[in-house]
Amino acid sequence: AYAKFKGTYEEPEQEEGQGGPGGGGPMTQVEWIADDTLEGLAGQMGLSGDAATEFVAQIERWNGYCEAGVDEEFGRAAEVLFPVKDGPFYACTFDPVLGETMVTMGGIITDGEQNAVDANYEPIPGLYMAGNDCGRRFGTEYVTPIPGCSLAFALVLGRECGKSVAKFLG
Repeated sequence: AYAKFKGTYEEPEQEEGQGGPGGGGPMTQVEWIADDTLEGLAGQMGLSGDAATEFVAQIERWNGYCEAGVDEEFGRAAEVLFPVKDGPFYACTFDPVLGETMVTMGGIITDGEQNAVDANYEPIPGLYMAGNDCGRRFGTEYVTPIPGCSLAFALVLGRECGKSVAKFLG
């Protein structure tokens, strides 16, 4: 992406049907974007005016949380608060027609009964989460070095969620 931004990128040769994003298989075409500034990255992402200003403001808010060691919006653990300060900066765009974006990073926080919780960590009656939408499954980082890990979480937490819903419904 950075070589494209700098104008030095040369497309590698690929044989027909080679796998990977954009080269075959179930993935859609991914376009990588890079820029030396957040404002430039916003423009390359198609943002302008208030949207571009808000994009940069969100990054600045995030950097403030990193500096303070406390994520005031989503409660992320201090160990995963890494600032976005020094370029180059990267983004990607794609059209997720086959569900390639399958998980939330961080997810919706739940209690032990799989109830989604509000900003005060109080259960929201009747709202439950399980599987890839459920947050804090991995502690401080999202890693899946074990095949089937995400599926196993979906099965186990789905079962626990079902038990909680059944109890809620009486």
